[in-house]
Amino acid sequence: MVEKKYEIEIKASPEKIWFALWDDYCYRQWTSVFCPGSYYEGELKEGEQILFLAPNGEGMFSKVQTVVENEKMHFVHLGELKDKQPKVDFDAAPWTASREHYEIIPSDGAICVLRATVDVVDEYIDFMDKSFALGLQKVRDLSENFYIYNKIESEAPIEAIWDSYTNPDKITNWNFANDDWRCPWAKVDLREGGSFSSRMEAKDGSFGFEFGGIYQKIETNKLLHYIMEDGRAVEVNFSRREGISEVIQKFMPENENSYYLQRDGWQAILNNFKKYTESLQ
Repeated sequence: MVEKKYEIEIKASPEKIWFALWDDYCYRQWTSVFCPGSYYEGELKEGEQILFLAPNGEGMFSKVQTVVENEKMHFVHLGELKDKQPKVDFDAAPWTASREHYEIIPSDGAICVLRATVDVVDEYIDFMDKSFALGLQKVRDLSENFYIYNKIESEAPIEAIWDSYTNPDKITNWNFANDDWRCPWAKVDLREGGSFSSRMEAKDGSFGFEFGGIYQKIETNKLLHYIMEDGRAVEVNFSRREGISEVIQKFMPENENSYYLQRDGWQAILNNFKKYTESLQ
């Protein structure tokens, strides 16, 4: 076992780099260079157990040792997994008690250094050298070209998905985050250069706002790209594969609320969209 350090300079804030590292969608993107479909289960809180998994259920179970938000995340690996369960002989596993540490270090002006310090079994050194080089480049790309991503999957046909997303008579049935809110009206001019708008408001009348933008690019059943009234870009991709429709939504965040609050709010609306669309089938 040897200690390896991997570093990259990133022209982004610590908050964006942190989000690019640990947001579920972003994590799956940059760790795909190690194993396609990689993901984690568990809470990233000190003392919690976390599972680092491949799609086949193999991976490692670990302990979150240290968390300082936007600064550092330290793990210690406890053993290997098979079918999401510890291997019977995990005490003899070569990765047991190995460390994996990430640090975000402000450097010069708007530049930060992202450093990964990892204990590596000798036979995997070449693989880790290549994979971390590619993985950290992906983190840099996600951080410097920063968007927040949301996703849903549905068995509903892609045509039904598209119709629910673009038909104003249907938008009013799902365009809110929870049952305490409503969308009393929506308007859509579905053409490139056309505008859209809708009203979201609390049912008790205590608060509400209008949301709108201008369509920049439209590909029926495939893509919507629009600019919101405050100048932020949004892209929504629609696809169908192996009987499953997928919607991936990415948007430029605003600066008043946390990235996590914005992600969760947009995801709640997207989840409501899925629920409504599936109820029509």
